Amino acid sequence: MSEKPCGAYFFAFFENFFVPILTSGGLAAVSSSAFAALYSAFGKYDVVHIHAEGPAFFAWLPKMFGKKVVVTVHGIDWQREKWQSGLGSKFIHQGEKNAAKYADEVIVSIATLLSQHHKVTAVDIIPEKVELINKKKSPIQDEYIEKYLAEKELDLTATLDAKEAYSDADFVVIAAPTNYDIWPVLLPVPTVSFATRYLHTSAGVMVTASHNPSKYNGYKVYGADGCQITTEAAAEILAEIEKLDIFADVKTSDFEAGVANGSIRYIPDEVYTAFVEQVKSQSVLFGEEVNKNVAIVYSPLNGTGLKPVTRTLKEMGYTNITVVKEQEQPDGNFPTCPYPNPEIKEAMALGMEYAKKCNADLLLATDPDCDRVGIAVKNKAGKYELLTGNQTGMLLLDYICSQRVKHGKMPADPVMVKTIVTMDMGEQIATHYGLRTINVLTGFKFIGEQIGKLEKQGKADSYVFGFEESYGYLTGSYVRDKDGVDGAYMICEMFSYYATKGISLLDKLDELYKTYGYCLNTLHSYEFDGSAGFAKMQSIMQAFRGDIKEFGGKKVVKLLDYAPGLDGLPKSDVLKFLLEDNCSIVVRPSGTEPKLKTYISVSAENKEAAEKVEAEIRKSAEEFLK
Repeated sequence: MSEKPCGAYFFAFFENFFVPILTSGGLAAVSSSAFAALYSAFGKYDVVHIHAEGPAFFAWLPKMFGKKVVVTVHGIDWQREKWQSGLGSKFIHQGEKNAAKYADEVIVSIATLLSQHHKVTAVDIIPEKVELINKKKSPIQDEYIEKYLAEKELDLTATLDAKEAYSDADFVVIAAPTNYDIWPVLLPVPTVSFATRYLHTSAGVMVTASHNPSKYNGYKVYGADGCQITTEAAAEILAEIEKLDIFADVKTSDFEAGVANGSIRYIPDEVYTAFVEQVKSQSVLFGEEVNKNVAIVYSPLNGTGLKPVTRTLKEMGYTNITVVKEQEQPDGNFPTCPYPNPEIKEAMALGMEYAKKCNADLLLATDPDCDRVGIAVKNKAGKYELLTGNQTGMLLLDYICSQRVKHGKMPADPVMVKTIVTMDMGEQIATHYGLRTINVLTGFKFIGEQIGKLEKQGKADSYVFGFEESYGYLTGSYVRDKDGVDGAYMICEMFSYYATKGISLLDKLDELYKTYGYCLNTLHSYEFDGSAGFAKMQSIMQAFRGDIKEFGGKKVVKLLDYAPGLDGLPKSDVLKFLLEDNCSIVVRPSGTEPKLKTYISVSAENKEAAEKVEAEIRKSAEEFLK
């Protein structure tokens, strides 16, 4: 054993941990903090253990410092079906293959939370460096690794975890000529967009796994306008990052010293209060009295929504709130719902149980970084029914517009913004109230971009509402991203408004269907693995660009091809077929998975008729996937 302490350094040091920060300059340096964190950590250990999926390719970095490198690799999420079918590992992420070239030892394991016994065959990495771990029923990954390292007589007491990395890693770049403002507590995504604008900083950064499982992570970058950077800006920043020498150009400094000299400043509570006040100002009651004593069950899904959501609701009179205890506090392990996405019914299951026990009127759940909201309400049979993002978005749009019209508060040239995959019925509702609809590419950053354009024209007040089918909503221009705090509050107000009149949200939804025709939106995903799958998807997209006359008996009225850029939007490999009778189908490859997705929107007289039309359109589209 070495005299120096040995230990494990987990590369994914931000895993399960939300760190919102703001910067005023030096963004490229911030983006390189991962490298600098590794750089600063290696001096502590003789053995560096990297446990991650994609990031494992950084194994070469500690190796350059003469350290022994142990890498754990395992299949990524979209390989799970293959693992579970017992086919074994015929795929190792390219980054992990590269890691094996530099590692002294490689542990190959399968993803956690699997229920079968698997024999793993690693065929794509260096055999002499591999120790196979055939894992039985649902072992805990980290416990397995600790047991392995303990057997190798490695001391784990020096392990650097996420919370230690908050100061040790995230701010290793503060020696750059930059000032940083950081929230002193964990807060949602929209607060970073808000504070970037409020404090007039150059940029904002939110480190977040969003609504994904605990092993994932990422970060969002905001420009000075508080809007997520779009494609062009991202390319420019990446180009600056790639210019850096990660050994010579990344400067480090002590966190506490930064606080002492004022280069790091904690954001004062007045900014948080200003954010809450802006959310509260979104009310469209305009003095009307409603019954706010509705029974609400709320779940933050172990994320950041608890304080801002409950504070906003209580300050606006909604005090009958029961919080799901098991999901109340931030916990990036997500112990009760491995996929903490309110779009998924399993994530809402515990909240539904609470709602039944409490006889709640309304169930709310926000995703971990609190920019998405899912809801459930009682139907006539007394059972709780989940609403989709499209349904909730249409209800909010109609409620906000009807209230503004009734009280004479509709702005000149009112605008609604939605993504092209969001239900087309939203545009019909907007047109009914005299709103102009702007359709944008998938991603709320493009909605934020449109708000920014309106602001530059002196028309920020023209923005009335924006939403996307993936449970994101925004009623004002005070932030430039979807806001789960705003969404939760406005849903409660809308619910109370209709409940006071004896109308349920499901009743109101039926009324919209009677006015505009029943509307059904569905999403279908088709997996195409590997390079052959990628080529197949390219071929399929090309086939869809052929002269297609109809889908399922519905004539193609118009084809919108976003590949060359359309309506001022960035180039994107997306096709939208406008069909007769207010139907449509969108086809696009996923940007994050080896999948091709179709979004089908159908208008019909009733649910049964819509489902029949949808099935025919889907069947017709699937002919191109063979």
